[in-house]
Amino acid sequence: MQFFKQLLFRGFVTATLLSSATYLQAQDKQITTVEYINMYKGIAIREMKLTGIPASITIAQGILESNKGNSALTKNAKNHFGIKCKNNWTGKTYYMSDDEDNECFRSYTTDEESYLDHSYFLVVNARYDTLCNMPPTDFANWAKGLKYCGYATNPRYADLLIEVINKYELYKFDDGNQQLAKADRLNNVKSASNQLAIANVKPGSVDNSY
Repeated sequence: MQFFKQLLFRGFVTATLLSSATYLQAQDKQITTVEYINMYKGIAIREMKLTGIPASITIAQGILESNKGNSALTKNAKNHFGIKCKNNWTGKTYYMSDDEDNECFRSYTTDEESYLDHSYFLVVNARYDTLCNMPPTDFANWAKGLKYCGYATNPRYADLLIEVINKYELYKFDDGNQQLAKADRLNNVKSASNQLAIANVKPGSVDNSY
């Protein structure tokens, strides 16, 4: 029951939070870091309660990967976390050069879908299972764990996440975060993805590469 209450509340808060994002993007205005945090902290906190992923980590990744919502990938594909298609993605796509020329990235209908898929991506892929054993408020080790598991190629990725979290005091959003069992995390992200019809991954085909 609590999960479905969160889903209902999700729709209301998302509409109010993301309306500002839509307005800023429509005006082609550069979003500041503080504006980005205020727009997406609600979604990050709700995802934290469903998955145990620290909200500070989610927001910091969004800031870095999307350049505070100003990157071409985010503006054109609403992809906030730089998640690529790989061979198990069946949803919309967007092509741009990154580590290699003309790479395939996941594309979403809404910004919220990107945040939900980020949760799904980290929970479902076995390569990130070690993160589940980390203290839910230990953002520093979560940052180091993401780098160790290969989320990004930048050798300073963990340090950059930690710097952003400390500079903007994002760790305050982790208050009350609880460690969840793997089965509960899986059930929550799959239910949320199915509710919003973004489970665009081939059944039984989990690609652990980034």
